[in-house]
Amino acid sequence: MMTFRKKKNLSSNNRPRRLFKPWASLSVGGKIWRLTWIIVCVLWVDTFLQVLLYKFHEPVFTPHILSCYTEQCQDPNIPLRYSRICVPIEEISPYMLKATVTAEDRNFLYHRGFNFKGLRRAYLSNKAAGHVVRGGSSISQQTAKNCFLPFDRSVFRKLAEAHYTFLIEMLWGKKRIMECYLNVIEFGTGIYGCEAASRYYFNHSAKTLSEEESIQLAAVISNPHSYKPNCHIEEYDHMVSLITTGYQKQEPVVWERIDRSALPPNKVKWGRGLFFFGKWWVIHEWRNIRSK
Repeated sequence: MMTFRKKKNLSSNNRPRRLFKPWASLSVGGKIWRLTWIIVCVLWVDTFLQVLLYKFHEPVFTPHILSCYTEQCQDPNIPLRYSRICVPIEEISPYMLKATVTAEDRNFLYHRGFNFKGLRRAYLSNKAAGHVVRGGSSISQQTAKNCFLPFDRSVFRKLAEAHYTFLIEMLWGKKRIMECYLNVIEFGTGIYGCEAASRYYFNHSAKTLSEEESIQLAAVISNPHSYKPNCHIEEYDHMVSLITTGYQKQEPVVWERIDRSALPPNKVKWGRGLFFFGKWWVIHEWRNIRSK
């Protein structure tokens, strides 16, 4: 005896739902929204893979190095020079690590990429002066800027810098960030990395830098096109004095503390720091508007 199966009545409520609707059935707004998400996801994956690659390999060229070299080629008054030698962090003097942290970011070992106290001080100083006189970027932010981004002051670049900073803090750790920073930072026209700078200015490797030489090189970072060791410019001498004073207050051992496993537990999350910095900025600007 034959039996017949009843066909299921697939009404609009009983039809299986697809994860994504077909492209042809989307409205114009839906197509724009999906295309936006596709672009965002592709960019995120691309930047993630880029940061992951640079965790194990030094960047051959960076946007900043390429732009500086192009400028040297176009301007006959600028000497055409390119000197860069990448070395592992074990081949860099601990004095240089300590002097760099003192000069650029004294809380480098204790934050998660963003020094909000430094940003706050820089914001107040620049606003009082009416122009940029002080930078508040951490070493992590400077590393992200030097390795992945061009040197412009657009809002998009700042957002991209924050994104790359978050990624390198998560994927690299403090040790790799400091190593990459000291291999790409500019110490003069066409001189990149502390190894090339040490050989150019002192005729020996970065591993044998003394405390005095390390402080002199660290002072060059703030203005590499105008400063050089023992240049006896008033602003440079003042920078050397500030670094020397802060250097003596730093903890004696820096190299062991750069390893992530040796870092003290940081109870303040970067998200909370961003929230409180944004809250402070809004209140500060609101008070200024009301006072006017």
